[in-house]
Amino acid sequence: MGDGAEKMEFRSEQGQTSQKPGHSPEGFSIDFVKDRALAILKDPKGVWSQIILQENPDPKSLYQNYLIPLAALPVIASYLGMVFIGVSVPLSNITLKWGVGSGLGIAVTMYLSYLLMPAVVAFCIEKLAPRFQSSISFARALQLVVYAMTASLVGGIFSIIPALGFVGMLFGLYSFYTFFQGFGVMTEVPQERKNGFFAVSIILSIVAGALIQLVIAALSPSPGAQIITPNNENMKLNIGGISIDTKELEDTAKILGKVTGQQ
Repeated sequence: MGDGAEKMEFRSEQGQTSQKPGHSPEGFSIDFVKDRALAILKDPKGVWSQIILQENPDPKSLYQNYLIPLAALPVIASYLGMVFIGVSVPLSNITLKWGVGSGLGIAVTMYLSYLLMPAVVAFCIEKLAPRFQSSISFARALQLVVYAMTASLVGGIFSIIPALGFVGMLFGLYSFYTFFQGFGVMTEVPQERKNGFFAVSIILSIVAGALIQLVIAALSPSPGAQIITPNNENMKLNIGGISIDTKELEDTAKILGKVTGQQ
């Protein structure tokens, strides 16, 4: 009886085999993505020491099992919002819509940025750590960056309705808070140097994200948005005393799209 009991797998009340602490699943699991995201959103402070720090960091597994599927959510939502709903211009009846092809180009650019930026920022954190009397491996730094992005990626779902973009910004601030809570735990930086190291890491994240987007956009230019007005009528916009004809503005956008497409 004793030997048999030791070989039995522990099962939860739902009848599912429980996940061993400190290990991520072998292969993609939607339940893992959901449970990990919820754990981070519910407890952005305790999750680092209680769960994440107990795991063996594996960059490949982190990308395949978490970042790649989760980052697809805001990308798909943004694509649908840009192509099928459109972005309303404040104080006007104008709506900007992207075509299927141009919207796809923007979506690909966004997705690649989500996948490349964490690795670049994690590399910088690893190399800067000794300057702040800290020591962290690339794999640990990648865990920190990727899991801190959770709220921002989840909030990006609201971009399916561009008017709700401000909600995504609030989730972005929550990611900032999550990153701060996990920073000291994951980097083991001395308390007196934590704020300086954290500030430098934030600046690097912003710069890295901007540069990556610029490079990707330059390598894959896409046409601009189409200007939609009620009943497709031409409109005159008065901005700061300057009159703008929407028809001329749309023609200019088309010309610029052709020029950038030839580069």
